[in-house]
Amino acid sequence: MNNVLLFPHELQKENLYCLKDAKVLKHINEVLKKKTGERLSICLVNSGLGEGVITSITDESITIEVLEKRPGISYDLNLFVAVSRPPTMKKILEHGTSLGVSTFHFYISKLTEKSFLDAKLFREKLYEEYLALGLSQSKVFFDLPKVILHSKLPLDVDFSNHQKYLLKMQSGRSFSEVTPDLSKPISLVLGPERGLTESENDSFISKGFTPIEITPSTLRVEIACFAALAQLQLFTSK
Repeated sequence: MNNVLLFPHELQKENLYCLKDAKVLKHINEVLKKKTGERLSICLVNSGLGEGVITSITDESITIEVLEKRPGISYDLNLFVAVSRPPTMKKILEHGTSLGVSTFHFYISKLTEKSFLDAKLFREKLYEEYLALGLSQSKVFFDLPKVILHSKLPLDVDFSNHQKYLLKMQSGRSFSEVTPDLSKPISLVLGPERGLTESENDSFISKGFTPIEITPSTLRVEIACFAALAQLQLFTSK
């Protein structure tokens, strides 16, 4: 946890937040070993970054006063992933957030297990914990991503003005050949472990998606996600 997250519902009065989440309290007390009067890095969720000072610590809560606010980094980066096993989805949610994803789209394809979309992770919104973990790790991002579920290929999404990329093995084209611009909206599509069918690939291509190969190696879905997102980071200055 590089930044302690401060959520709007924890705001007590101007610049004063009261944290009561047991896991967060334990981390501040036992891992960061912070005491009253000490400063720590904070993330004002969906607002920005900054620095705060601990004004009080009890067994039930920690109060933090915001001392400094500063802007962070925010991308319009939309990740579309064919739904996989919940452990895989948890990794993608957490580490994808750390890599700047703004919206996660999980969808059903022909070679995915449809029941995964009804997993407890999504049904009970347990994914929120993994988004928070990823955001607190990132140090530079401050927006909590959205999660959207699709019961079919997400071809009806409005991709207007988006740079559209489809991960596809043996496509023969890399990101360096298309030079993505992270200052503009990006939509990135990945298939399931068994891959998209040719007709599904064609459906995305017909929507204007450019096939991209990030490596000649066959990767797990989560590793492919992280590799592609990391490669996109190379174009932050474009």
